[in-house]
Amino acid sequence: MYLNSKNITFSTDKEIAKIIGERLRQYRMTARLTRQDICERMGVSLSTVRNIERGVSGTIDHLISFLRATGRIEQINELVEPLKLSPILIAKSQNVVPSRVRKKIGSKK
Repeated sequence: MYLNSKNITFSTDKEIAKIIGERLRQYRMTARLTRQDICERMGVSLSTVRNIERGVSGTIDHLISFLRATGRIEQINELVEPLKLSPILIAKSQNVVPSRVRKKIGSKK
């Protein structure tokens, strides 16, 4: 299963967690590290690393530690960089209340 912007909205949280876990396992394997190496670098148990790679459990701290341990911390850049939003989108996201409301054309109220 491959995660991309087209199908992520149709994936469940568990499916996304499994995809992330698989990607983390791929990072570990590419770095030629064992699960034991990772758990020592992260300071967690072997079962925690197994569960993270299976997408079963984990925290944001675990994700950051795993990325750092595999030399892939730059992968988190997209999440931590400030979003570039237009002023219109910012106003919409803040639910700005207008100073006045006009009656809709054709409305009898």
